[in-house]
Amino acid sequence: MDILFGLYELLRSWGVLAIAGLILFDIALGICEALKRGEFEWGKLWDFLRTMILPDFLGYLALQVALTLLPELGEILDGLLPAGFTALLFAAIVGKLGASILAHALYLWGALFGNDRT
Repeated sequence: MDILFGLYELLRSWGVLAIAGLILFDIALGICEALKRGEFEWGKLWDFLRTMILPDFLGYLALQVALTLLPELGEILDGLLPAGFTALLFAAIVGKLGASILAHALYLWGALFGNDRT
């Protein structure tokens, strides 16, 4: 039961929720941009999720789950990885998502206010 509670708390952690929220926002803006360009296809959305989003999110989540379930792993990794590795991984994922969100937002801003780059 402790394992399930630990996983539940992990899924409610600010890091996981922040990444999930940014993913959803990025997807929403990406869909809006694709619709504006007239290029939206469900298959492309799945490819985007499968190749660009899921590997990062699942990798971060797997590391967090492993560190939660196996505290000894954290001690082992402390000797192998630089301090703050999980924070660095989180920052890299957020930066990647932030860049994508900014690109979508700039396109949509231009499309809405006369600087259409279609």
